Amino acid sequence: MRFSVLRQLILPYTLLFAAASLAVFFPFLSAGKSLVWDSDAIHQHLNAFIYLGRWLREIATNLVEGEGLVIPLWDFSIGYGSDILTTMHYYAFGDPLNLISALVPTRFAENAFSTLILARIYLSGMLFMLYVRKMGSSHKAALAGAIIYAFCGWTLVASIRHPYFMNPMIYLPFLLIGFEKVYRRENPALFMIGVFIAAISNFYFFYMLLIALVFYALFRFFFGPDRSPRVFLRLLLRSLGYGCIGVLMACVLLVPVINLFLNTERSGVRLLQDPFYGLSFYLQFPLSYLTPALNQNWTCLGFPSTAILCLAVLFSKKGNRALKIALVLLTALLLLPQAGTAFNGFSYATNRWSWIYSFVVALTSARLWDQIPQTMKRQKTSLSVIGVTATLLLIALALLFPLSPWAFPSTSSDQIGSAVFPPLVFLIATTAFALLLSRLTTASAPRRADALASFALMAITIASIGVTAQSAYGALDTVDQYLDTGKAYAKIKSTAASDAAAIQKNESDFSRFEAQRLGVMNPGDIVGARGVHYYWSLGAAPISQYYTELGLTTRRTAYSYRSLEQRAPLYALAAVKYYIGREGTEPYGFRLVEGYELKHSPKRALLFENENALPLGYTYDAFFSATDFHRLPLAERQEALLEGAVLPDETITTLPDGVQAASLESTQRSVPVMALYDEKPLEATTDIELSTRTSTGELSLSFEGLPNSETYIVLHGLSASRSVGLEGHWGLEERLQINVASGERKTHLKLSTDYFKWTTGQHDFLISLGYSREGRTEATLTLPPDTSYTIEGIEIVCQPMNDFASQINSLRENTLESVELSPNTVTGTISLDRSKILCLSIPYDKGWRAEVDGEAVEPIRANVMFMALPLTPGEHSIALYYETAGLRWGAIASSLGFTLFALVLILRRIITTKGTSAAHP
Repeated sequence: MRFSVLRQLILPYTLLFAAASLAVFFPFLSAGKSLVWDSDAIHQHLNAFIYLGRWLREIATNLVEGEGLVIPLWDFSIGYGSDILTTMHYYAFGDPLNLISALVPTRFAENAFSTLILARIYLSGMLFMLYVRKMGSSHKAALAGAIIYAFCGWTLVASIRHPYFMNPMIYLPFLLIGFEKVYRRENPALFMIGVFIAAISNFYFFYMLLIALVFYALFRFFFGPDRSPRVFLRLLLRSLGYGCIGVLMACVLLVPVINLFLNTERSGVRLLQDPFYGLSFYLQFPLSYLTPALNQNWTCLGFPSTAILCLAVLFSKKGNRALKIALVLLTALLLLPQAGTAFNGFSYATNRWSWIYSFVVALTSARLWDQIPQTMKRQKTSLSVIGVTATLLLIALALLFPLSPWAFPSTSSDQIGSAVFPPLVFLIATTAFALLLSRLTTASAPRRADALASFALMAITIASIGVTAQSAYGALDTVDQYLDTGKAYAKIKSTAASDAAAIQKNESDFSRFEAQRLGVMNPGDIVGARGVHYYWSLGAAPISQYYTELGLTTRRTAYSYRSLEQRAPLYALAAVKYYIGREGTEPYGFRLVEGYELKHSPKRALLFENENALPLGYTYDAFFSATDFHRLPLAERQEALLEGAVLPDETITTLPDGVQAASLESTQRSVPVMALYDEKPLEATTDIELSTRTSTGELSLSFEGLPNSETYIVLHGLSASRSVGLEGHWGLEERLQINVASGERKTHLKLSTDYFKWTTGQHDFLISLGYSREGRTEATLTLPPDTSYTIEGIEIVCQPMNDFASQINSLRENTLESVELSPNTVTGTISLDRSKILCLSIPYDKGWRAEVDGEAVEPIRANVMFMALPLTPGEHSIALYYETAGLRWGAIASSLGFTLFALVLILRRIITTKGTSAAHP
């Protein structure tokens, strides 16, 4: 039996998969390209894969060397410091395939990473094939459906951009095979294992998989042989019970990740969206069946011509009612933003669930594959209609494309044409071939004729996949977006982070760095450099709130940041000791390190050291309540952070005697400003309305800045709106970049409207013009075009730096000394002659617990994103211990889940054994 499956399914599938893979990926091979996308893959996916391998090897090394099971849970090299499991889970942790990273040396990680992309595609088709065989499809139909599923448009785009986007395509048929066993009252082990793997692998797609599973279960019941309420209730209880056991098994990772997600700013920002997609979306939608290049909002379809023929056959004859209803329902959902929002966890609208649609199309193909030869004989009219319709569509598109670029705002008509026309021509040729084949087949040799037709259709499927892939890749210049083979890891290492890591490795003190140009985001995670750069999909809310409450301007999203924007107080408070950049770009207080050779940084980059950097732990005599801090003007808040620790209101009463409330005597000066918009005078201090629809968009500011000062433009209540037509807001770039220039200083402000899908909801900004010894006198803001802006007021604030050094020295008076960092632990000592607040530049996280002189103390959130410990006079030993929030409860739940899993199997075996004994006494 096993040999039969191998010969009839696995070997043929492997050969077909190899042929299809060659048809799809030949351009990458011929161009010497890897499958590492020179975007998110080099910034995140490959990084996470390498990181996981090193993390696993470190755990194994600790075991071998007799140090016991030490699992690193916190890493100061991830942004300002971050939890490892919850940060990396979305990209690598939990995915069983990525466990191979532990066996792959870093220099070969790129090869393993690319190989796993092919493995994911292979497994998706393999499991689909096993599912449809279980559902009664023939070997030929199962093979055809598997290839159509494995190489659908979702695969052609998603697998090489975001490899883990292929995981749900693997897990869906796996779950359905397991569900069928539950439905048929067979062994439920496979279903529980499937739920466990899907849940532990990626919570984002697990949510979508659950929706798909519910839909499948409802269809399976209502189109099944027995639709009685009793059967439904039994099926519901069994499915829920076994499913809950699978979820419990995954809780060790699932609970911490969901805990973080629910506490991020990303999940709580108000977002607007239009009730319908733009006109171009609906105009492109029919064409998206031909190519994945038309993937607005991740509506990523694109099917081989044989699959489209199968869809036509489905709706041209009676029967298969469930498939028809499913396709109509899913098509309607693809067309509605509300459905995209629901599938995306009620966040922004995206059809990242369109792989479910591809599954149903492939299932349709498998269901009808054996009927196509006979259908071709009987449904010649239908085939003719398809051919004529496709031909007319080709002619219409050829005429309309040059005349209607407005229908394709995000891509030129030439690119779309080169993506659409080849698959459309191939569909016409396939239809013509099918008509010809229907005439050539005779009743005298039906088996031979059907075999010939099936072989021909499979060959056409492979060729169609190749045509679709090459036309889409060529139209979008896809291959050029990928790194040359063997260059990925070298690119990660060849960044300023490698230079910073070399410096920090030889230092005993804790420090961070910032680089003017980083090249690759997140390289510090791999090379071990501590910085202020972060680009992962989930980020701690306190850090994002810090950027909002301090008015920082260049944050891309709530989970992506890379600079403290030349603001000397913020560098000092975050222990940023090093800056790597060109001369003249260094922030105030940074001095050139003479003679130091940077081996990996960009050309002409130099190393600068911050003479005002604070250590990991420094102390305050006074505090501001969070309420009082928020009442301060935006520009005064960073000045307040130098005078007192900002603490939550409810913690004030727990502070030791001697710690007083701070009072801010600001040294800032607001200077008069004269504003010109398009060279016309503007009143800057009152409500301002600007439009760039008919103007250059230049807002010029003139003022007399103070010498020896950092200068800031304060924008109060800045918001933007864009004119919408038939496209609505979907066709617009709702994240705007306002360029700012002042002398040699050039920066920008990232402004997002409330329609931007990753909006931060920020409207008050403090634009740093940097430090000037003489004083700034002018600035120009260039506003993006075709936009209306409202500003509640513009202010120029100068922060003299005369007292800055003394403020820093006051915070340095008592610091945490003898600091030691080890996995999940920070220790140090401090000596105080009076009560103080020890502020630790460690991002606040509920996973931290503290001990002062061996006694447990609750860390307090301080300065918006950091932590603090109130201390009394005397000598103190400080110890901080980290454990991922929710990990312990998750591990308990997982233990319970695995116990229940074993009990279910044992009880089932006992019952089965008794039943067999009773039947055969």
